[in-house]
Amino acid sequence: MCKTDTISGADEVQVASISSAYELVAGELRGYLAAHHAARIASPATGYLAPLGIEVTTGGGKSHAAALAAAIAQALGVPVLILVPTLALADDYVQAIAAAGGHAVRYVSRQSPEAVAADPELRPWLCRQLEAVRVAGERNQRPAMSICRECPFGRAAEYRCGNHDREQRALAWFRAHGLDPMDYQSCDFLYNGLPRVKASPIIVAHAAAFSETLATLKIEGGSVQRLVIVDESISLGKLVIAGQKSIEQWIKRIASIRARAVADVEKWRDIPSMADDRATWRQIVDLCDIADEAYRQLSSALALRQAPDLVGLQKLLSETRRAEQIHAGVAAWERVARAADGGDAYSIPLRALSALVASMRAGVARALPTAVEFFEPSPILQWAKERGSVAFMDATMPAVMRAIIDQLGGRTVRAIARQNLMLSRITGCSYSRGIVGREGFPAHARAIWRDLEAAAASPSGGAWAQIGHLAHVVHAGAPAYGIDADAERKAGRTNADIAAMVASAFQAQHGVALGWWGRHDRGHNLWSGRHLRIFGLPLLGMQTGDESEMGGSLVQEWRLARAAAIVAGCDPAAWPEVIGEMDSVRGRPPLPVDPRVRGWLIDRYAGDLVQAIGRTRAARSSHVIRCELWGGIDCPEMDQALARHGLTVETRWPNEVHRTERGRPRQGGQEAIQAAIEAVRQGGVRVTVRAVAASLRAAGAGGTTAEIAVAVRANNRCYENTIRDSKVISKQESKAPPTLPRHVQEEEVVASQNAEKEKPAPTPTPAPAPAVAANDDEAAEDAAFARFWNRAHGRVVIAVPAGVAP
Repeated sequence: MCKTDTISGADEVQVASISSAYELVAGELRGYLAAHHAARIASPATGYLAPLGIEVTTGGGKSHAAALAAAIAQALGVPVLILVPTLALADDYVQAIAAAGGHAVRYVSRQSPEAVAADPELRPWLCRQLEAVRVAGERNQRPAMSICRECPFGRAAEYRCGNHDREQRALAWFRAHGLDPMDYQSCDFLYNGLPRVKASPIIVAHAAAFSETLATLKIEGGSVQRLVIVDESISLGKLVIAGQKSIEQWIKRIASIRARAVADVEKWRDIPSMADDRATWRQIVDLCDIADEAYRQLSSALALRQAPDLVGLQKLLSETRRAEQIHAGVAAWERVARAADGGDAYSIPLRALSALVASMRAGVARALPTAVEFFEPSPILQWAKERGSVAFMDATMPAVMRAIIDQLGGRTVRAIARQNLMLSRITGCSYSRGIVGREGFPAHARAIWRDLEAAAASPSGGAWAQIGHLAHVVHAGAPAYGIDADAERKAGRTNADIAAMVASAFQAQHGVALGWWGRHDRGHNLWSGRHLRIFGLPLLGMQTGDESEMGGSLVQEWRLARAAAIVAGCDPAAWPEVIGEMDSVRGRPPLPVDPRVRGWLIDRYAGDLVQAIGRTRAARSSHVIRCELWGGIDCPEMDQALARHGLTVETRWPNEVHRTERGRPRQGGQEAIQAAIEAVRQGGVRVTVRAVAASLRAAGAGGTTAEIAVAVRANNRCYENTIRDSKVISKQESKAPPTLPRHVQEEEVVASQNAEKEKPAPTPTPAPAPAVAANDDEAAEDAAFARFWNRAHGRVVIAVPAGVAP
């Protein structure tokens, strides 16, 4: 391995060449493959291999390394499942595996008759019950265990399969339901497309399609667990809310299923071919009685706003498993039962009930008025916890995912490659999205859109791309190009469609590619080799219901991450129940005060920036890629989080593009105040607090009286010292302290009084700084002046936390 560089940040980061990073990833995957193979040989049924995390720079070749590992696995007889975020990437994987000497098949989801008519090659994936499957998914059902078991098209395929026993079983089903098998065509998805995929040694599928069926390979005499490789981040799961009304519906459905089960047991008494089904449904009658009792206790507890009875719910789970009436997380009594009128009857899926029990045990279930909120992990995360042999690869592995992997006994390997990148930050406007529909948003969006255009029009050299917020592109960009967004929506176009029209016109005018958060910050290589301007960040909403393009509210996202970590076994002390107070820093979005929540949030936002920067593929660029961070979150913790990924902000300069008007966000800070001071001086007017404040207002900017007073005092001291040093001063005069002009002294008296009025209420801090003594006023003033002077002249001073090397 070649020589590495070291970047100091939150911790030391070893940055290697792109080839060294690739070798590290490929070696780790080969080693994990060998460990998985050995574990399955030693104990095919119970062998467990803790998950592996691989964090590698975008463009570091993780997909190529995974394709090579899959081809090697096939040669060893080890089946593999690769999960990807997009179908385009799935096709790339199939080709890469073929180039490496392997053979992979891409999983295709169910297709509608209309889609098959448009593309006959999709015929093997035709599903004639697609709408019912969609409804089942919305009700938390797994289609194979519900819709497909009772689908007449699937039974028709079984009736025509050529196996006598299966044909007779299917015929008995049709007779029992009063249906004729000749009235139904055979199912293509379950009996044509899916078997081809399941038999393949290597499967490439969308992450959302993961299932126990895809994760195992059936062989003669049993099945073999596949090695699962996950490329890019996955969903942790979801927060499920079970209300009292819903539970009452479950109770009614349980009674309906029980009644139908009793009737079917009696109806099939004299049909020998249905003996097994009769035995199954006799067990289901008993389980329905247990479920009814458990659900009634749960409903009663919610009505009284009490904690649900964990014992009763656990008994239901235990008895269901003991009766072997559960498969893929769904109990037999939960499956869809077709009624004579063609309707389907559902009940609560047992996997959701199991998730409720797990959440209650972990202490993350949350009581709401007449409802309970609990965490249901994603199938991939649950599989990694229970079965293991899952390798997670991502350019920005989330903090919660790293914690879960560590808790499950695994480890996370970091392969950070050196990028041919010059990173700059433009300070001033934060370029937040704002809330669509609120008063002032149109003006806010227009202001930011003008900045996007001004930046694109500036002579910068080279090919550029810019990324901002979808809301600004649609609500301000569309009118700028004469696009009637309302008319386009009436025509059936989405906001993304309208934004694409705007982006096309924008690139035609400026030659700059335009994208937006939530679409162009991940999963594409369209901007490879381009320079990049990043405007703002996809900040999480501060309140429930105030969502961003990239997720829900801050509260919801924290609850989800906390629940996932604690259910996986992480220490609850590291994941507090509430976010707590938020800080207030002028010119920067608020951040949590609690260091645990703050660290998680900064890590998330840094990941968004790193992913967006990765679209330039700077790690493999032959020329220096210039990347500018306009606004967003600028603080020492963010710099440290970026340094963790091998990125260092090399230069900072004030925003000289953003201008404000009435109703638009106000620009403040020392840069704006310094610009106002220069304007006052050039106008031949005395530099006073009043004059500077008037200049700020004229420019559409602002600042507190205290901020302006400090800047004016520092400026006048510098000005007086410059004049004094240019004259021949006697020794006696040099000893005398400098006297400020009378008008400045008068202004400072007024400013001091106003500053006392504006001073915020003191907030307690863990370690307050020692108070400055009265005779140290001059030293304190000098320190304030030094900080101001450094900022005004581009010398950035970052406060380094205690214990961290500068």
